[in-house]
Amino acid sequence: MRQMIWVTIVGLMTVFGSLPRADALSIVYVPLKVKLLVADCVVIGKIGDVKVEGRQSIGTLKVQEVLKGGKAMKDLTLTWAPPPKPGVPMVAGIPRYKSGQEGVWILKSIKRNGEETYPCFFPGNYMAMSHVKDIRRKLKEIKRDIRWSEAKDGVSFGALIESREMDVLADPRFKKARRLLGRMSIHIVVRNTGGKMTLVNIYREDKPIGIKVLGPDGTAVKYDPYPNINRNNKRRREIFSKRHFMAVAPGKTVQFGYQQFISPSLMNKGVYQVHIQYESKRDGKAFGLKGALQGKFKIPGITVRIPKPKLG
Repeated sequence: MRQMIWVTIVGLMTVFGSLPRADALSIVYVPLKVKLLVADCVVIGKIGDVKVEGRQSIGTLKVQEVLKGGKAMKDLTLTWAPPPKPGVPMVAGIPRYKSGQEGVWILKSIKRNGEETYPCFFPGNYMAMSHVKDIRRKLKEIKRDIRWSEAKDGVSFGALIESREMDVLADPRFKKARRLLGRMSIHIVVRNTGGKMTLVNIYREDKPIGIKVLGPDGTAVKYDPYPNINRNNKRRREIFSKRHFMAVAPGKTVQFGYQQFISPSLMNKGVYQVHIQYESKRDGKAFGLKGALQGKFKIPGITVRIPKPKLG
């Protein structure tokens, strides 16, 4: 058991050591729609030649169709974890690919030594051909449902909201299990179409994201996007540092703070209005940083329909 834990830790360190900080953090759960939204490209293709160099495998992806991204894409260079050494167990959850493997590839590019490559260290980078129809549908839904703030210096904030009902839970007070009321998952992204690196404040103590939810009757739903931040309690506050600025490179879209915001249980069926804004006054000068995003960004109100809760 100890050997397996040690192998897992070493394997993850090997993978994360090959990635920039933003990609390493993306191991947290991210819904498929958000993965598609922040991807630089989504393509259908087949792996050609494969080789191993140092701590990574390198393969050439022969692009057959571009679902998102530049239409002129032909051959892309993919990187992923190398094959395990003889006698060393494979680490669960770290994908490896082979020549001839075909499917849908959800990719973000990085540049190293002047060369553009596409890391594929996580299971979400690849989906089998059986998922093509679903991915096409979700890409269309993203265009329909995404809402963007006005851009300032090429930077804008966007939001996707998914409504859902929670799982059926047994309650000893009732003869039958009851389904909890509806909830919303709010996913916020930052897009940089400008020509300069932008630094976005994700420091939770500042509460940079504000979310206001209005119920079907127009009254505000009690909701705090940062429920664990309470300045009056005695917990130790995290000190603001330069790592609380999230870098967004030109031409990139990233998930805000690599997190999602979950609404409280919604008590009534009907149409809800969600208003979202980002605000920060941090300039980064105390750390010698340039490009910190200041000011207020408002995302247009988003309409979300919550169906009547079902009883189990």
